[in-house]
Amino acid sequence: MRHFLSLLALASALALAAPASSSVAPPPLDTSHLIAVTPLRQKLMLDYIHQHYDPAATTTDIVPQMIVIHWTAINSLASTLAAFTPDVLTGRGDIQAGGKLNTGSQFVVDRDGTIYQLLPETVMARHTIGLNRAAIGVENVGSGNLTAAQLAANIRLV
Repeated sequence: MRHFLSLLALASALALAAPASSSVAPPPLDTSHLIAVTPLRQKLMLDYIHQHYDPAATTTDIVPQMIVIHWTAINSLASTLAAFTPDVLTGRGDIQAGGKLNTGSQFVVDRDGTIYQLLPETVMARHTIGLNRAAIGVENVGSGNLTAAQLAANIRLV
């Protein structure tokens, strides 16, 4: 939790320090691993929203109000993608009661700093309890420490 709060504080500080210029180019994104929003995933997203946020919701769209930066506790991009790609959550007994929707995020940053977009910024991902409907998720491959390349990528992304 301490590391999560440190990353959140870092992201907030970076966002405040970033120049408010429309001429700043967005970082390059690799979209080769987009997660398909299948009819099953769409249903599971809506079920999750009904259970946790709004029983009357009719869409899985979000209006992002914040960015939550995590690390995966998984040491490779391939294993991270294998964990996030299925529609249905498996394993993870600690969060099974929260619904069948698999975990994931809008972005993953690999150890070399490559930024992969997995979902559109306006589609909900299950990445942080209580904030999924308002937050864009950024997952950094690995655990504990960001590489210099990941830190630079997070700065560009935020």
